[in-house]
Amino acid sequence: MPFIDLLVLDAVVLGIVFIGLALFGIRFKDLGFRLSLKEFGLGIWLFIKLVVISVVLGAILFFFGVRDIEIVRELVMQLALPSIIYLFVVRTFIEELFFRAFLITWLERFFGRGKKLLHAFTSSLVFGIAHFGYGSKAELVGAVVLGFILALEYVNGKNVLRNYIGHFLYNLAFFIS
Repeated sequence: MPFIDLLVLDAVVLGIVFIGLALFGIRFKDLGFRLSLKEFGLGIWLFIKLVVISVVLGAILFFFGVRDIEIVRELVMQLALPSIIYLFVVRTFIEELFFRAFLITWLERFFGRGKKLLHAFTSSLVFGIAHFGYGSKAELVGAVVLGFILALEYVNGKNVLRNYIGHFLYNLAFFIS
């Protein structure tokens, strides 16, 4: 996807978030923007959990003959360095803001807070669909599974910055590995 398309898509997503917040009476601060040494450490712990689950999931997918994850790395490597930096720094934050903070908060508002697993599952499915365009079965399954872990972290911790740290580090580790 050309860089300008990424910018336009992200502007639309941010527009949806801000309009949705206004329409549904959700305050931006309710999405969880707390950063402390403890939260930073929990973000690193989330990264470790994502890596471990990713390794196990990768082994399972390999066993079943799904070996197409390199498609994603090849697509990213075709991008110019500013686009890669944008993906890792800005796009990762927008994903956490939309798929976890906004979507889960919206689901809780309309369907009740007591359905954490359902909200996490819904968020992870939408996150997986958003990764469909890579053309990789492993990426699709990985996005759903790891999206579920990220969603659970958000519904339990209510801190989008913790999620961002874990997600950013995971993407960076995937890219440099």
